[in-house]
Amino acid sequence: MMLIFGLMLLLQSAACLDQYCRLNQSDICYAALGHKLSLLMVWDTTKHEIKIQQNINYNTDSDPVCTVKNDMKKKSVCDLYWSRTEVTVNAGTLIINPVIRSDSGNYTIRVYSSGGTEIFKRDLQVKVEAPIGSVEVSIKCSSSGERRASCSSEGDQILYSWTLNGDPLMDGDSFIDLDTRTDGNISCSVKNNVSHGQKTVEVKPCPGSTAASETSTVTNNSSSGKNRSSQHQPPLGMRTSHTLISLIRKRMTRRKQNHSRLLMWNMLPSNIRGRGRREKRRRKKLSTVR
Repeated sequence: MMLIFGLMLLLQSAACLDQYCRLNQSDICYAALGHKLSLLMVWDTTKHEIKIQQNINYNTDSDPVCTVKNDMKKKSVCDLYWSRTEVTVNAGTLIINPVIRSDSGNYTIRVYSSGGTEIFKRDLQVKVEAPIGSVEVSIKCSSSGERRASCSSEGDQILYSWTLNGDPLMDGDSFIDLDTRTDGNISCSVKNNVSHGQKTVEVKPCPGSTAASETSTVTNNSSSGKNRSSQHQPPLGMRTSHTLISLIRKRMTRRKQNHSRLLMWNMLPSNIRGRGRREKRRRKKLSTVR
């Protein structure tokens, strides 16, 4: 049962790559390499003859051509597709399955009436592109903690787009830079003209991420709004050292001043120094009595 379900999914995904065009359309006809291209011939081939010529050298006499009549390739004038059994005509539709690289090119479509008169002529451009393969997303960390998400896939003419948690980020590049605060789920979408693919991964912190320094940075930024003068203060250890040095200098200055006073006192005559001592004792007694 699981095998049948898997085959159904495979067939469904392959069918999504089938392309449909009209021989009389003016815009480019895109085809997926290795898949089916259906070209609606528009005109009833039982009444009209349709000639498809690939313009390699733009020479109507030498460029390969294929004429379709009554839903059949005319062998005598179908060197373009006659040897390719994968090219068939069914119910007014030219089917190429699978498409190959050489199917890309410019074609001229001519339609003739039953009488042989040309009633329609138009150029048709066919572009074959390799479909998108599996999409891979990788995230690499830099030494600064920033990350770069890169996206890769197989296919032609790839276009990239990014979303973070569902919100679009940017288009055009296969990589995108993420800062240290980015988190969530990041998705890379890849597409070309025939298919598309997507891969989503979770954005994780880098190994050894400096989350503490990020928190510190945020805290410093918020506190600076409250007290901007604190931005110019030195660290705590440096402020402590400065305070200690200042205290030592003050004490040394006081010691020098006391030493100078002692020298001046010793230089005074003994009678004056005796007077000073007696006066000092007298003042001390008076203060005690009071």
